[in-house]
Amino acid sequence: MKDCRLIEEKLVDFIEQQLDDETAEQIRQHIKSCASCRKLVEDFNAIWTSVDVDKIKELEPPPFFKTRLGARLDDVIDRESAKPFWRKLFPTFQPAAIVVALLLAVFSGYKFANVPTVADDSVDESAELLDDYGLDSFEDLPVGSLADIYFDLTADNDVAGGNES
Repeated sequence: MKDCRLIEEKLVDFIEQQLDDETAEQIRQHIKSCASCRKLVEDFNAIWTSVDVDKIKELEPPPFFKTRLGARLDDVIDRESAKPFWRKLFPTFQPAAIVVALLLAVFSGYKFANVPTVADDSVDESAELLDDYGLDSFEDLPVGSLADIYFDLTADNDVAGGNES
């Protein structure tokens, strides 16, 4: 197993014959006894010999490649540095911001859902005040007033919806 790792690490150097004699001999001995490493060396050697290394070395990047690459990298760096400070931090604090928003929503929903109900005594007092000022019914609304139209519409919806009492 240890020798198999050595083969994997030193395979290119072994094929190009750039290893010292002792290491190369260790690899040769291991290849004789290990079928999987022998197959690995044969396959890699076949690929390596089919590639024309001289042509690869002759390949040149297009003109101004380095200049254009540098300009693009500078653009990316400029865009990142142009972001406001809080936008740079937002990805870091986004989970915390979501949790805080959810807690606020739950708390406010709980707080507003528990509106205290009106006590019976205050309902009686309210009814007395309405009677004192003659506001005990809405029957005397002027015809065509906004309140009259509203009550006509809501009465129609109550009848249509089956909410008639």
